[in-house]
Amino acid sequence: MVDARQLRYFVALVEELHFARAADRLKIAQSALSTQIQRLERDLGVRLLNRNKRQPVALTDAGKLFHAEAVAALRHIERADQIGRLAARGLAGIVRIGSVASGVTSGVLSGMLRDFRLSHPNVRIEVISMETPRQFEALGSGEIDVGIVRPRRQYPSGVVATRVQDFISGLSLASAGYGVSVVPESMRNIAQPGLCFRSITDFDFPVHLALASRRRELSPAVRAFVETAVRQSCSPTS
Repeated sequence: MVDARQLRYFVALVEELHFARAADRLKIAQSALSTQIQRLERDLGVRLLNRNKRQPVALTDAGKLFHAEAVAALRHIERADQIGRLAARGLAGIVRIGSVASGVTSGVLSGMLRDFRLSHPNVRIEVISMETPRQFEALGSGEIDVGIVRPRRQYPSGVVATRVQDFISGLSLASAGYGVSVVPESMRNIAQPGLCFRSITDFDFPVHLALASRRRELSPAVRAFVETAVRQSCSPTS
């Protein structure tokens, strides 16, 4: 099996076309370089170089083909090394975020993402619209890494006889004349014909958005997002 060291030795030799210069560049003995190239040719079962004391080192046809692949392979190895180091520092990876609708309409989610993107531009973000109970299930199963949830609180007695899956559905029903929908204040930003918004008086159970995540098994990128979200200065308006 060809290893990265053999690839580096071969590419250096091709670029120098001289064993002594390539060995000096690699900071190894010329005999060691010659041994590694011979071993590479033996492992591949093909001659890669034409060696002639009276002429410079030259690539065979097989050597030309192998050189192109060796250069590409070394680039991939270097890229993989960079990505691995970035991922270890939380600067690369994927963060899957679940969010209730008001996480978007209130501007909380966009504020978190804006701050996080400034310091972690190489982290890929996936946002999934999901109601609070479903988010807790998804956090447990690993489907999402972080959730923007709205903890359930008690509503005033006699209000909200029909349970809907999300606030958008509630607004649609209210717009069609089916009754009153209790929604976060941030839903004022969604225009629907026939709707008017009023604050509930004497309601002592304010409900705010909260950030939820697992205590364990968080990747460095997810931990970095949680830390950024906690520091995020944009406060909820609902």
